[in-house]
Amino acid sequence: VREMVRVGVMNFEKFSRQLLREYGDEVTRILQEVVPDAADIAVKMIRHDSKKRTGAYAKDWAKKQEKTWRLGSTWIVYNKKHYRVAHLLEKDHPFKNASGEIIANWKGDGVIAFAEEYTDAWIESELVKRLGDG
Repeated sequence: VREMVRVGVMNFEKFSRQLLREYGDEVTRILQEVVPDAADIAVKMIRHDSKKRTGAYAKDWAKKQEKTWRLGSTWIVYNKKHYRVAHLLEKDHPFKNASGEIIANWKGDGVIAFAEEYTDAWIESELVKRLGDG
């Protein structure tokens, strides 16, 4: 005699919720592992690619854990001593004389934006890779 299994909408809903909860927990666990590594990568990239007239600006890049919440921690990559210069070196800016006339243009290097784009893609690829291995 064969045993019958009854599957209904209620059973599927319960199963789906449990599966999504477990998947979410796994994603959270992986993100908690890879985000600090991504901050390390960003610091190294920015240090390597930053302007180096004296080397102090490039050397002063660091990371810190700012906030812990349910899904993990927020990591900040920042320049400890030259934070005011970071925006100026990153973005394009016109130089104006006293009368407001543009006399030159500064071409920003985009080093910070590149590091951010790279680490975002790296986190995504690590997440996909580790979820696939599970």
